[in-house]
Amino acid sequence: MREADAFEIVGMRKMEESPVSARKKGAKMPVISLVILGLIVAGCLILPFVIGKDPSYMDLMNANQAPSRQFLFGTDTMGRDIFTMIWSGGRISLFIGCVSTLISTVIAILFGGLSGIAPQWADTLLMRFTEIFLRMREILLSITNLLLVIFLQAILGKANMLSVSLVIGVTSWASIAKVVRTEVRQIRSSDYVTASRCMGGSFFHVLGRHLTPNFLPAIQFMVVMNVRSAIV
Repeated sequence: MREADAFEIVGMRKMEESPVSARKKGAKMPVISLVILGLIVAGCLILPFVIGKDPSYMDLMNANQAPSRQFLFGTDTMGRDIFTMIWSGGRISLFIGCVSTLISTVIAILFGGLSGIAPQWADTLLMRFTEIFLRMREILLSITNLLLVIFLQAILGKANMLSVSLVIGVTSWASIAKVVRTEVRQIRSSDYVTASRCMGGSFFHVLGRHLTPNFLPAIQFMVVMNVRSAIV
């Protein structure tokens, strides 16, 4: 008998790979979709500067033109170049969608994290405020989403991309905040969170270092959908 055989475990079988692990191992990145999305985003960011045309310029002499070398997608009834308008509008939409989602996500993480760590009475108070905010938003949005944006924009004054992003951002954080609060309530009693707080870790240190990495996967889908909603 070989020396190595003396240490063989009788009846030991090779562990089979779980179906979930097999699916993850065989999963492929959606390369084609990512390439198309990358090209669209790059076009929105670069082409408006490369084309060099004013998307709002009205060339009445060339109104309702069919697609041609000069106007790749033709012109509208007021003579504006549709090709230029599409890429310029895409750049504005991306800016508003990303900036407003960043604002709403930051507010949601701070508010939800504070509510999750706070004592029971403070957590109840903050959650009641969130529910009232959501209810008021639902009442306003039952008419139309645009009315709320127009109302807040009228308060802020002249509209620009940043002000519109701010208005959308401060009105779309509550749903994410409730998810953040739920996740924080579940992990706030973990040993590493308790140890960090006992060592004098501040709220922002505990939130950024220990809590956010754990609840971030739970809100990723909602963050992406907020980008879509802001663009629409």
